[in-house]
Amino acid sequence: MNPQIDHYHGRAVTEIFQDDEENHWGIGLEGDVIIRNMDDSTPAPDGIDGTVLLGSSGADGVTTMQFGLSGPTGVEVLREISLADYVIAVPDGTDPEAEETELPEDPSADRVVDGPEAQSETQEDA
Repeated sequence: MNPQIDHYHGRAVTEIFQDDEENHWGIGLEGDVIIRNMDDSTPAPDGIDGTVLLGSSGADGVTTMQFGLSGPTGVEVLREISLADYVIAVPDGTDPEAEETELPEDPSADRVVDGPEAQSETQEDA
């Protein structure tokens, strides 16, 4: 199973790299995550160093990613990048050249909020 792009929202861009042999490029995110473009016709982006992957949306086989800054005054989208063909590479940490496509464990169970506690009988009778 390939990782979903929305799993990486909020991560900072660490680098943009170019693979000259295959004319592909990639966007490095915090945690050694790489969004690797596989479409030769899409040029490598500029102006996203130091930004954060704020969000993404998809339609008609194209994924659009928003990069920008988030601060006390709100969110500012500085650049949108649309890709029709990409791969998310997540190194497993044992081999710097190896690529792993499994997601880390889902932390959702730790974040689930239980509803309000049941009212006691004395409060219900009032």
